[in-house]
Amino acid sequence: MAWYFRVVEHEDRSWACRHGRCVFDEHPTLTDALDHIKLLAAAHPPAEVMVHWLDGGVQNLGAAT
Repeated sequence: MAWYFRVVEHEDRSWACRHGRCVFDEHPTLTDALDHIKLLAAAHPPAEVMVHWLDGGVQNLGAAT
């Protein structure tokens, strides 16, 4: 069973790092958020990274390494 770690875009264009209902922190850019969430996800294999865009789109970036 894979774990899903997510970055979620907010209305102010900041990004939250999440796992389930747990919000770890927020970042000003998507790059910063992805760098952080990939580190978190890699420590909990098997894990995948998802991006949730404000417009409702969802992108699966695949397995965290």
